[in-house]
Amino acid sequence: MTDHGMPHFNVFDGDTERSTYHDAPSEHHVIHRSPDGRHLTFYGRLPEGVRFSESPRDVEETFYIIEGSIRCTPKGGETIVWRAGDLVYWPYQEELDLEYSPGLRCICFFWSDVPLPDFTEGEP
Repeated sequence: MTDHGMPHFNVFDGDTERSTYHDAPSEHHVIHRSPDGRHLTFYGRLPEGVRFSESPRDVEETFYIIEGSIRCTPKGGETIVWRAGDLVYWPYQEELDLEYSPGLRCICFFWSDVPLPDFTEGEP
C-alpha cells in the first residue's frame, strides 16, 4: 500500500505474497528495497515453521518478532530462544542452527555494503 508516497503495510490484515523460505511455505510483503539493493525491509510469516543452518556472510539484520519464536544455536554454543516482542540485532558473523516456530511472524530489516539476495525466497 502507498498513501501520500509513504509505503506502509498492516501486518494483521494486509495482503501477502506466497513463496518458500528454505523450502517451507512462507508469506511476505516487501515494504522497501533500496534502488542499489543494499537495504531491504519486509514482513514475513512462516505458517509451518522451518529449520535450517545459516553461514557467516556480509550482511546485518535487525528483526522484530510479532508472533512465535526462533531457537538459535551457535555451533558449539548454548541455545538462545527469541520470542514475540523481542527486537534482535543479528550480525551474521558465525554459523548458526535455527528453528523458526510454526506461525512465526516478524519484521526484518537487512543492510549490506553489497546488493542483498532476495531473502523473501530463502535464497542462500
